[in-house]
Amino acid sequence: TLIPKEEMVGRTVVVKLVGTVPTRFEGNSYNIPVVVRVPQKYPSMQGGIPEIYVNPTPDMQIKQNHRNVDRNGLVYCQYLSGWEETKYLKELVMKVIEVFEGEPPVYAVARPRPA
Repeated sequence: TLIPKEEMVGRTVVVKLVGTVPTRFEGNSYNIPVVVRVPQKYPSMQGGIPEIYVNPTPDMQIKQNHRNVDRNGLVYCQYLSGWEETKYLKELVMKVIEVFEGEPPVYAVARPRPA
């Protein structure tokens, strides 16, 4: 589930979608936390291409050397690299889900136990 939110960046209001995307991997279901930043010029090819970031919770870590997610959580996929003004956010999210189902971008980390 992705919920629209607004954020002020300087004097500009930026729309972002915040939440999780459902994935399945090796028979298990996971909800990957993400943020989709939608630029003001969306869907223009000039400064309007959306960005998706994996946004791990405190008990998650981004998988190192993931082929589609950099260490800052920025997601790369074929759908984005071939962006056209006729493409849609819904399709983008579906493509990202497919990528995550091939290789999850995060893994659980143990929380330290209180002493």
